[in-house]
Amino acid sequence: MAFPKHTSDTEGQGKDNYAYSLDEQIERLDIRLSSLQRQRLLKFGQLCDDWSEHTSLFAGNSQRARAEILFLDALAISKHQLLGKAQSLVDVGAGGGAPSIPLACLYPDIDILLVEPRRKRVAFLRFCIGALEFAARVRVMDIGIDPKHPLKHMEGRFDVALSRATFSPEQWQRIGKHMATRTLVFGTQPVASVPSTNSYRYDVPSTGAIRYITTVSSD
Repeated sequence: MAFPKHTSDTEGQGKDNYAYSLDEQIERLDIRLSSLQRQRLLKFGQLCDDWSEHTSLFAGNSQRARAEILFLDALAISKHQLLGKAQSLVDVGAGGGAPSIPLACLYPDIDILLVEPRRKRVAFLRFCIGALEFAARVRVMDIGIDPKHPLKHMEGRFDVALSRATFSPEQWQRIGKHMATRTLVFGTQPVASVPSTNSYRYDVPSTGAIRYITTVSSD
C-alpha cells in the first residue's frame, strides 16, 4: 500500500491553519507546551491532511475546525491533569487517533493501546505511529468491542480508559470501568452524579460550544 507523503508546511496563512488554532486553544486553556510537544501536534495535524487527500477520514471543513477536533480534548485533559500518574491508557473506537495520539505527543512516558475495527482507520493509525516514531509505546488492536461483552483479557489492565463518540455515556462508563481504574467520558453535558465522579468544563474556541470531560473511578 502506498502511503501519502508528509509535507512540511503546517503554518498556512491567517486563522485557518493548525498553528493558529493550536495556539488559540493553548491560550484559551491557559496551558504551556514545550516546542517539541507543539511540533509533534502540528505534525500529526499535517499527517491527517496528507492522508485526507487520499481518503476521507475526518470531519471539519477547515484546518481550524479539524484542529479543534484533533487537539482540544487532549489539551483539556492536560490542563486538568486527568491522567495523573497513569502509565497506561486504552482508547476504544480510536478512529483517526484523537485524542490519544495527541496525548502521546504530550506525554512521552505513557503506553497507549488504540482499539479500532475499521481497516482504513487502522492503516492510518499505524501510519501515524510510524511517522511520529511512537512504535515503542503506542499500539493498535484491530478489533471491535461488544458493549454487552467487553473483552475478558482486558479487565483491569489499564490506568485510564477513554472513548469518544463510540458508545453512549452509560455504556462507556460500564465498559471503561471493566478495563481501567479511571474512565474518561466526553460529552456536551456532565455525567449524572455518581460516586467517585468529577466533571471538567471547557469550550470550543471557534464556536463557544461547551464540552465536558467526566472522570469516573472504578473504586
